[in-house]
This record gives sequence, structure tokens and C-alpha cells, in this order.
Amino acid sequence: MKADPCREAVMAARVARADANSMFYGASRARVKGIGLEYVDFREYSFGDDVRHVDWRLSARMIKPDGEMRLIVKEYEAERRVHVVFAADLSGSMLFGSKLWVLVYSASLASHLASRLEDEATLITLGRGSRVFWRVQPGLIPRILYTLICKGGVGGDSRLGDLLSLLRRLGAGSRLMLLTDYDHRPGEAYMLAKTLRLMGARGQAIIASDRAEVEPPVDGNPLLAFRSMEGGGIVLGRMDELYSEIRRHVRSVRAAFASKGMGVLELRGREAAVRGKARIAGAYLALRSGLRIR
Repeated sequence: MKADPCREAVMAARVARADANSMFYGASRARVKGIGLEYVDFREYSFGDDVRHVDWRLSARMIKPDGEMRLIVKEYEAERRVHVVFAADLSGSMLFGSKLWVLVYSASLASHLASRLEDEATLITLGRGSRVFWRVQPGLIPRILYTLICKGGVGGDSRLGDLLSLLRRLGAGSRLMLLTDYDHRPGEAYMLAKTLRLMGARGQAIIASDRAEVEPPVDGNPLLAFRSMEGGGIVLGRMDELYSEIRRHVRSVRAAFASKGMGVLELRGREAAVRGKARIAGAYLALRSGLRIR
């Protein structure tokens, strides 16, 4: 029986919330340090700062004229708020296998981390009825996604070119977390990565895939028919030839995304996504700090 997209999305968001609560403990930004963040600067102490981050040696040299010590704290990379654009692919191809579950899980996990770090977020959905939610609280992203999905918002084509015009409004220094699959033209993937590089922006692609997409479902070399989840077209061919072409396409799209420094993280199925929750968190942290994860 075909899975219900609404139920899949709601369950993925719930699992991600539970996993996030177990990973990102504590309400303060400083406590996210457990994931592995490094300080990058110093600033004067403000009320509410964690005293464990006071640099006492430097503070001792910052004596005010009245003899009072100026407390100096280390500023961690996570304490610098950034604006991250979450672009979620809700096109028809995401209805195949477990891809929609993986997308909602990954987006939810990353958005929970963004919320803990007090980052700003914009959500863009691609596909039928593409929408933009400017400057939303990151914690609302899971609810927005599964609400759209439950209202039948999954379908149509996803065009990366539509995303480019929106990104240009954000300017240099923008961060893009693209949650999608391999159903793109390599040329469009390359242009997205190139445009981000020229803008001085940063990008991270989280690719949701399903094992049945890239691995033959049966032994032998039977004649198969594939139907496009987006355009509805039918492709006929021998299994070996079709899967060879699919693997070639996957390599091309992946290489196109990564060609200009864009990070790429593939998650093949539910179990891979849950096992890779630390990698999803790491991908988000790398994106906001300007690093690259593969």
C-alpha cells in the first residue's frame, strides 16, 4: 500500500524533534558547544553570558579607571547569528519511496539546531505552488512543511532556476541549505553552485534518495518501464541499461553541485538519515561557518 505523504511528514518531524532534543541539550547557545564549536573572537561580558566563557587572563588586563575589572568573554562561532535559507523540494519526484520522509526529517533536525543557535531562517518550497516564507522562526519550519504536504502541496516540477532569482535578493554572505533529490539537470545544478560562488554565498545540498532508485530491485536483466513522478512520461529499457544511466545521472548531478564548493550530503533512506543525524547537524554548522562537508 502506498504511504500517506501527510502521515510520513508528520512522523518524520516528530522523530527529528526527539532526536534534536537528545543531541542539542540546553537552552543557551553556549551549550551547543558540545557539538564541537570553536571561539573566534572576544567581546565584553553581557548580562546572561555563561561565566565559564570568561577569559580571566585577558580580563585582568582590562582594568577600568575606577579599578573595576572589565570581563571579557570568548565569542563562539555559534553565537554569531546568521540567516539561512532552507529550500525544500516538494516536487512530484519526492513522493518516491522514503525521500519525502528523509527531506522533512533533515529539514526539521537542521531547523531545530538553527533555533537553538537563534539563527534567522527563510523557507522556500519548490514544486507545484512554490512559496516563500521570509524571515520565519526556524522552529516553525517543520510545521510549515508538513502542513503544506498534508494540504496536497507535493507535486509538479522543481526548477533550480526559480531558486536563483530569489537568492539574488539575499546578496553576499547568504547561506542556502537545499533539501532535494537527484531529479535535476546537471546544468541547472552547476549554475546554482556557480551563482552561489559568484555571490559570495554558501551552499549545502542534502540529497534524499531511495535504494530502489539506484540499485536494481531484482536479479537478471528484465525489461522495465519507469514512469516519471513529475512529468508522467514512460521510459522502457533493459534493467542494466536503465540503472547504468541512472547511476551516471546521479554522479553528474552530485559533481555539478560540488563543482563550485557546495557541500553535498546524500541520505539514502530513513535508517541512513537517522544514523546520519550528527552529519546533518555537522552539515548545518559547516554551512553557517563557511566550511564544506561531503
